[in-house]
Amino acid sequence: MVVAAYLYVYAFWMLLPLLCLAALRWGGWPERITAFLFLAAAAGSILLKSSVTGGYRTIEIGVLIVDLSLLGALVWVMVQADRRWLIWVVALQAISTTGHLARLVTPELSRMAYALMVGASSYPALFLLGLGIAGHYRASRRRAAAGF
Repeated sequence: MVVAAYLYVYAFWMLLPLLCLAALRWGGWPERITAFLFLAAAAGSILLKSSVTGGYRTIEIGVLIVDLSLLGALVWVMVQADRRWLIWVVALQAISTTGHLARLVTPELSRMAYALMVGASSYPALFLLGLGIAGHYRASRRRAAAGF
């Protein structure tokens, strides 16, 4: 169980920088900003979490602030950009952010359940970012082929 949890985390930290590089190379401004926001939020969550090993015993105020900030920034990008995948990313982040509310109203909620509610949307969000990068790349190739 512990090994699987570490693999989950290590895979995330291998995938996130690769997607950031892909966004810089093949993405448009929404993909680039979103990749940077994901990287900043992931780093901020680590830095602001109450404890590396004993976290999620109570509401993680630092992580809540990061999640709310990320949600606000993603909503701004979604409103400014014409990318449908961002709607799904914002929805995932909103669901993740409500995990903090669940902890507030249910103090007996287990640490694992709270951590999963807050972090489970990470991989689907990265997948959607990857789709966004691929979509922008395909669209830019089509425009280039058409002479625009």
